[in-house]
Amino acid sequence: MAPILQLRSENDIKYAIKKAAEVLRNGGIIALPTDTIYGVSTLVKNSEKIYKLKHRPHEKPLGLFVANLNQIENANLSGTPESPLCIQDFKNLWSSLDLIIDAGPIVQNQGNRNGSTIIDLSVNGKFTIVRDGCAKEQTIKTLKEFGLVENQE
Repeated sequence: MAPILQLRSENDIKYAIKKAAEVLRNGGIIALPTDTIYGVSTLVKNSEKIYKLKHRPHEKPLGLFVANLNQIENANLSGTPESPLCIQDFKNLWSSLDLIIDAGPIVQNQGNRNGSTIIDLSVNGKFTIVRDGCAKEQTIKTLKEFGLVENQE
C-alpha cells in the first residue's frame, strides 16, 4: 500500500512536496488534494497509468497542468458518480498508487462532490459547459463579463 502523508504542519507540507516530486520523477502516481476534490496525478509521459488506474476511456482526455504556455507544445496528449472529498473515498485505488497526500476532508475547504466546473473554449468567443460542477453560475457570469457567449450548437 502507498504511504499516506498527512498535512498537519508547514514541515509536513514541505516534506510532502519533496516526496511527491520524487515519486513523480520515478514514474509514479500520487493522490493529492486540489481546490475542490482529491485527484490523482503523474507526469504526462506516464499518463497511460492514469487511464489504466481509473479505467478511463481514452476518448476522455486528462487535465494537463503546465508551468507556462511554452510547455503546451511539448505536452501533447493524443467512474464514479461522486468526486472524492477525502482519501477514504478512493480507498479501492490505494494499492495502485505510489503516494497519497492527505490534507483531510476537502469539504472544510469549500470542496464539492460535483467537482470542478469544466468549460470548453475551443470555439473563438464562445464557451460550452462540459460539466456543471460546483461553480457553474459564477463561471458563466465571469465568462460573459469577458465578452464570451454560450455556444448553442
